Amino acid sequence: LWLGDAKINFAYSKGVETAKNAAAAVTGISPAYFVAVDFNQLQKIIDLLGGINVDVSRSFDDYFYPLRGKELDLCGKSPEEMQAVHQKYSGFDLEKQFECRYEHIHFDKGLVKMTGEEAIKFARSRHSSQYGGDFARSERQFVILKGLKDKLVSLNVIPNGGKIIDRISALVKTDLTPQKISELLGLVGNPLEY
Repeated sequence: LWLGDAKINFAYSKGVETAKNAAAAVTGISPAYFVAVDFNQLQKIIDLLGGINVDVSRSFDDYFYPLRGKELDLCGKSPEEMQAVHQKYSGFDLEKQFECRYEHIHFDKGLVKMTGEEAIKFARSRHSSQYGGDFARSERQFVILKGLKDKLVSLNVIPNGGKIIDRISALVKTDLTPQKISELLGLVGNPLEY
């Protein structure tokens, strides 16, 4: 299955096998299993663990982080002003005309303890002039996952399992078998055995 430039997220909306095929087309590696966690569930997992430490590689600001529920706010513009703005601007330049829809977020370089909400903002930020774009966002998402893994290891959650693992498992979608999950968790819990 060839998806051209379609995103893996779009492929996932069509089913797990379609997403696996898309990942194989993009990376050249055919995944045997999948694990899916949406941002809302990831936020809950991080908060369940009491936050995570994230190694922020550079300080940055994003003055256009979207505020939930404000996507269609007119920011006090009259119908005439709206029409003029829409005629003059398009794309992100148009969105910049509606500053009330956004908040300013800032992260300092270094090891930062983040709540679930802060981690999601860090991972999803798109419009930083210092550290923006898809590649930077992918890098930030990776360090969030690393912070999550480090927290699980530090709490000794992996070998002990128990209620925390059960609660986390309820927030994750996967086609891994319980036996395979145990094998993988054993590897994470013993990082010297990699």
